[in-house]
Amino acid sequence: LRDTNLIAISYNNIGCNYHQQNNYEKALEYYLKSLEIRKNLRDTNLIAISYNNIGDVYLKQNNYDKSLEYYQNALELEKIISYKRGIVFTYNGMGQIYMKQDKMHDAMNYLKKSLTLAKEIEDLFLKAEVYNNLSSAYKKLNDYKKAYEYHKLYTTAKDSLFNDEKSKEIGRLEAKYEFEKETEAQEKQIQ
Repeated sequence: LRDTNLIAISYNNIGCNYHQQNNYEKALEYYLKSLEIRKNLRDTNLIAISYNNIGDVYLKQNNYDKSLEYYQNALELEKIISYKRGIVFTYNGMGQIYMKQDKMHDAMNYLKKSLTLAKEIEDLFLKAEVYNNLSSAYKKLNDYKKAYEYHKLYTTAKDSLFNDEKSKEIGRLEAKYEFEKETEAQEKQIQ
């Protein structure tokens, strides 16, 4: 079909699958293919997402300079288009880099910025991620009280996400059951 946008999305999704399997070389290969197409399409939002994905892979590989480079590229675009969800993700990633480098002042700065924005946009998933990283950061700073507080917030958020998903799944199953019951009743009436 020669739909370059869908090809870029497909490459990105393949990259995500490899990323989840911890096959970072293959993930990078597909993320970079997706990025090149997105650059040609000049879709700023999707380019920023690609930069974040690539930055995340380099973070997992402990290549902090490359990771930071891609996160900074993402942040530059996200600020231009006011993509707050992306900014939360980017700040969170940058906070993780600095935490791994024992630059705790910088780590806390980015993680707190990330949390402020995550709360502002009311994104429970991102709040959970940042709470978890703040818990780790405070643990690294030997502030176990704060580490515990953020771990409790993380657990509560994670449980809420799990309960939301379970509620949605139950709703889907109930709707399916009702539909099948109704269909069965209609078939009996026809007979």
